[in-house]
Amino acid sequence: AAARTARDSLSPEHPNVAVSLVRIGFLLLQSKQYENAVITFEEALRIRKLAYGPKHGLVANLYNNLGVCLMHLGQFEDARQALDEALDIQRTNLSRTQNQSGNYWSLLLEVADTLFNIGGLSLECIRSRGPDLRRAQDAE
Repeated sequence: AAARTARDSLSPEHPNVAVSLVRIGFLLLQSKQYENAVITFEEALRIRKLAYGPKHGLVANLYNNLGVCLMHLGQFEDARQALDEALDIQRTNLSRTQNQSGNYWSLLLEVADTLFNIGGLSLECIRSRGPDLRRAQDAE
């Protein structure tokens, strides 16, 4: 309802519509409705790319969110691509920021969050392949 209201009162591509979609996406993610969360985050991503460009930090955050949802769906390759895209944007934005600015620390925290999610993805990927993969790696 919130996203519909924002679309009706603004335009369908207005950044505030994306804000509403992101909030809905988080609720869907928390309630383990991953497929619906992916659809919602993808729509928010489309809007944010139009509004801010493909390399904006808010775009990176949505790639991160998509990666987490896709991981929970077992779509590990797609999840890795989304998380890699988030990390690429975040690293670029971090390299353009002065080390002592407050924004630097916020960007660094976002990079850490994405790396944490990549670690979780790696763990889930290994778990999904079962104990045989771990034994094969130990033998190397």
